[in-house]
Amino acid sequence: SVKLIDENKTAVAEITMNDKKGGIFPKTNGVFTTTYDKTLAKGAYYAQVLLDYGGDVLLGGQKKFTIEK
Repeated sequence: SVKLIDENKTAVAEITMNDKKGGIFPKTNGVFTTTYDKTLAKGAYYAQVLLDYGGDVLLGGQKKFTIEK
């Protein structure tokens, strides 16, 4: 899933990715995409991604971005 978090650390949206549960074979790459069709207010946000690959731990990361409308 992708969680969108605003400057106040409030989650404003959670977007499902890979709802068909497609997998990636070991030692290969894959790309999963999603869209968000609502308008975000001007400001800074974080896109936080959490991946469950079926192992003992979850993988995650985040990227800061800014809406300048």
